[in-house]
Amino acid sequence: MIDVKKQIAYWINGAEDDLVTAALLIREKRILHGLFFCHLVIEKAIKAHVVKTSEEVAPKSHNLVYLSEKAGLELNEENQIFLGILMKYQLQGRYPDYNPMLPDISTVNNYYEMTKILIPMAKSEIVEILKKYISLLRSEGITVDKAFLYGSYLSNTATEDSDIDVLIVSENEDDQLTGRIWNLTRKVNTKIEPYLVGKDIFNSTNISPLIDLVKRTGLEIR
Repeated sequence: MIDVKKQIAYWINGAEDDLVTAALLIREKRILHGLFFCHLVIEKAIKAHVVKTSEEVAPKSHNLVYLSEKAGLELNEENQIFLGILMKYQLQGRYPDYNPMLPDISTVNNYYEMTKILIPMAKSEIVEILKKYISLLRSEGITVDKAFLYGSYLSNTATEDSDIDVLIVSENEDDQLTGRIWNLTRKVNTKIEPYLVGKDIFNSTNISPLIDLVKRTGLEIR
């Protein structure tokens, strides 16, 4: 029997330490090493989630695709592809002579930002809170087509007072429905801050920058 909390803390602390190292390496233009550490960050974050869900020691594998499947993570297509990209750069740590073609610094910085976004998946209590909330909405007869975590809990910048930002896609959007979904946060967690969007608006080609950001980088809650 393992100490689940201790194991989760071990992997999360390691991921956050490696994130600092990745930033330093990228800033010094040591791109290959920086991306290798981005891989380590995600590997450790996902292993924390594996421990959380299985209550077992995390596998020794470095394969992010396998680990994410083992953890039962629901990733959007962009994040799934990103895991595959990072697999390219993890080879540097295992095979020192490996010398792939490197992306430009703008792309590297984007990879680093995506790495930061993926860390909170391991802090699954937020995801569980939102799953409970969405289940409650549906039990109250409210249609939820999609729901996405975004904001500070996704970007790993949340503080004790941060809201849990969630975008809710429903059949329509009106004041009464907005009032209801806000009121129902009382039954789960009043830190939840729902943003209601009608399905037609969400699927439109003419959307707000916020909705566009959530569609591209948000973590879908299922």
